[in-house]
Amino acid sequence: MEDNNAEHIKKYLQHTEQNMKMVTNDPIALHGFTQVPNFLFKPMKDERGERIKLSIDAKFLYAKYLSYAWHNNLVFPGQETMAKDLDMSRTYITKYTKALSDVGLLKIVRRGQGKTNLIELHFRVSGKVHKQGQNRDRNSLMSQQ
Repeated sequence: MEDNNAEHIKKYLQHTEQNMKMVTNDPIALHGFTQVPNFLFKPMKDERGERIKLSIDAKFLYAKYLSYAWHNNLVFPGQETMAKDLDMSRTYITKYTKALSDVGLLKIVRRGQGKTNLIELHFRVSGKVHKQGQNRDRNSLMSQQ
């Protein structure tokens, strides 16, 4: 049965016109890949139905935060590392992180003196009002979209 399905797919792909080509040394991707929620590619609205204006740079930074969440066991780099990885200044990383926080796509939880901050990624835009005391784990965040 599996061979029959594979043959069907092969025949379909042979007759499908190619409109995109990926050029790389590794066909799977040279440095891995990141799943990005499709809502980032569409106009966004908050809980009240009002349109949210978020720059493409802020959306790109959100995707980078996701790449660390998916691939690095939830360990986030410092702003200097993020700036270097994205070829942006630290000032822009701070600016776009604040923009993401303002619309509720992420929340920075300060854990006290001498400790690193906790960054919570949210898949739902919540506007500028954040409820205190919400503690969601990674699995609950993943299932919300």
